[in-house]
Amino acid sequence: MYWLILLNFIFFSLGQLTSLSRVNGLNIYFFDVFLIFSNLIMFIYIFKKGKFKINFPFLAFVIFLLYSFIFTLLQIYFFELTYLILVFSYLIRFSSYVLFAYFLYLLLLEKLLNEFNLKQVMKINFYLLTFLNFLQLIFLNDLTNLAQFGWDPHIGRLVGTFLDPNFMAFYLCLYFVLNHFFLKNKLIEVVSIISVFLTLSRNGILTLLIIYLILNIRNIRKIVIIFLLFLILILFNPRIIDRFTQFQNSDDSSYQRLISWGDALKLISFNNFTGVGFNNYRNNIEFYYLNDLESLNKNSANSTDSSLLHVLVTLGIVGIIFFLIFLCSFIYFNGWVLSNLVVLLALLFNSQFINSIFYPQISILIFSMLFLGMYLNEKN
Repeated sequence: MYWLILLNFIFFSLGQLTSLSRVNGLNIYFFDVFLIFSNLIMFIYIFKKGKFKINFPFLAFVIFLLYSFIFTLLQIYFFELTYLILVFSYLIRFSSYVLFAYFLYLLLLEKLLNEFNLKQVMKINFYLLTFLNFLQLIFLNDLTNLAQFGWDPHIGRLVGTFLDPNFMAFYLCLYFVLNHFFLKNKLIEVVSIISVFLTLSRNGILTLLIIYLILNIRNIRKIVIIFLLFLILILFNPRIIDRFTQFQNSDDSSYQRLISWGDALKLISFNNFTGVGFNNYRNNIEFYYLNDLESLNKNSANSTDSSLLHVLVTLGIVGIIFFLIFLCSFIYFNGWVLSNLVVLLALLFNSQFINSIFYPQISILIFSMLFLGMYLNEKN
């Protein structure tokens, strides 16, 4: 199991390097294919050597999944079956991320995987990611040539194998939380902080500061240290200040987010109770002509720049209620789970500016951390 889990995290860290197909909106990655295979192996292994425990978070996820499946299937009256197959592929992918995290929880609970091995997996994954990030800053510092493939033309920013500084920044923020509660490694703490600032991601930097303040609310010395570090990093990289002063620039990503939110709000008005179907956002944007052809060529056209707004559009008021119940179910389990509370607060803030909840690497790490938090709380 150790090697299987390690390989999954390694493949996820490789990000866009594992892309197998990007045709007609269907993005197939090797890490997704391998994860589905791994889930099957883990299921069989637990079935033979352990037992399954159905807790409230898993039950809440099943309810959310059934609701998403039924009301997405109803869209067959409006869209061709080929479109819905693509839509359901994303529902399967999202389900596989949650199942992987749930199986990790069961493996730990049944003592089929020990904490030390999982810590080693997480550390190796972080060091590999850091190495790849270092290579990207040296050899792929300018993404202008990738704009033709739908990527934003970032220059001089840490994007790593995700090719996106905002998602990379939040992934590193999550590792900062994971390290605080589980790994407890000083090097990972320092590297994750510096790396977030190198992304020049405004929401990533703000998310990190929020996390740091929550974790050190009673420690004035540490709060002073992080702000001193912030000032030092600004002196070495004044572009951080530039990023925070570009909000009203029409070419800036924050301005584009306002447009994205506006499109989503228009789409909500067409079906605000049950939504337009899980991940069926792009099809409906095209159907109602809410976006121009040039915008649809970008990868960001697949969703709106807010996870909760995306859920509200695609699954309606009922769907977002089920989804919030699912997320909140991780906060209290045999007592308050502090690590999960920090993760969800950071997630709710960050996901209002990027669709981070459904980004593959972030999604699998989030749910792995949430189920891990439950395990650690239950064990104690």
